Amino acid sequence: MEQWRDFYEQHETYKFLGVLEGDYYDSEGKETPDLVKIRETIVTTRTEYEETERKRKEDLAKRRAARLAAEEEKKKAEEESAKLSATKSTAEGEKKDEL
Repeated sequence: MEQWRDFYEQHETYKFLGVLEGDYYDSEGKETPDLVKIRETIVTTRTEYEETERKRKEDLAKRRAARLAAEEEKKKAEEESAKLSATKSTAEGEKKDEL
C-alpha cells in the first residue's frame, strides 16, 4: 500500500484528484480509523524489520571478524610450527655433522 501511494505521489503522469470514500477515507476525505491503524502497522513493521536487519548485519560482522581472527591464529600457528620444524631439522643436521 505504501509503495502504491508513493508511486502515485511521485509519478509525473498521474495527478492527484482526491480520495475515494470507503474503507480508508470518510465523506470529508479524512482518514478512517482503519487507515490510521494500517499506517501505524506499517511504521511498526518497518521499524521491527530495520532493527532485525541491523542485528543481522551486526551478527554477520561479528562472525566474519571471528572467522578472520581464527584464520589469522591458524596461520600464525602454522608459521610457528614451520619455524620449529626448521629449527629441529637444523639442529638434527648439526648433530649428524658432529658425529
